[in-house]
Amino acid sequence: MALARPAMGSLQLNNDQTKKGVWPAEEDLEWLTETAYSLKVRLEDGAVQKEVVMEQLERCLNGEISEEEAVSEIMQKINLYLAE
Repeated sequence: MALARPAMGSLQLNNDQTKKGVWPAEEDLEWLTETAYSLKVRLEDGAVQKEVVMEQLERCLNGEISEEEAVSEIMQKINLYLAE
């Protein structure tokens, strides 16, 4: 899709300053909105993956499991999480 020509505009801020900027054309905003709502993939911040890694790292450093077991557990749990 070819984007339409952007429009110049200005925005009045609370402190009486005016900022000039470029806004997308209305048809581009509509396309972006439709595209965003059609997405089927969640936005992830990585918190779950980080928690999994930290749990297994702690177990490994405490001598509860080997490095290989830690890596295997991490891969298994993250793959399960991503499959959900």
